[in-house]
Amino acid sequence: MTLDKTAALAEAFVARWEGAGSAERANYQLFLAELCDVLGVPRPEPATGSAGPYRFERGVTHYEADGSTSNRRIDLYRQDCFVLEAKQGGDAAVPQASLFPAPNEALARAQIRNSPGWARHMLPPRDKRKGMCASCRRARPRRRS
Repeated sequence: MTLDKTAALAEAFVARWEGAGSAERANYQLFLAELCDVLGVPRPEPATGSAGPYRFERGVTHYEADGSTSNRRIDLYRQDCFVLEAKQGGDAAVPQASLFPAPNEALARAQIRNSPGWARHMLPPRDKRKGMCASCRRARPRRRS
């Protein structure tokens, strides 16, 4: 693909998605699949069961500090490469009609991109991803030398 065609594809992608907001669960898989197209990399594979090397909604067993376990999901997983926890905010200047509005004003403010509340809500998912990585490593069979 030529540089001009890649630039045009990227500009179209940005134009399509720049107005999206406050609809993380509805948007993230389509957004990421289209981003793969812009980057020229393969899209995630269709799901088969709860595991897989490159997929959306990968199941993982999380090991709690007390020894108990819980079932969790990784929004996008690529083995030996990354985990992605999707988060989407909105802009303060663009009011979003919502079927399920934020239950309180503090949560509504936290959904505004680049606000102090938004930053506070972005740090826990980062820590969650670290735990998910550890859970994935723990679940994978060890290679024998």
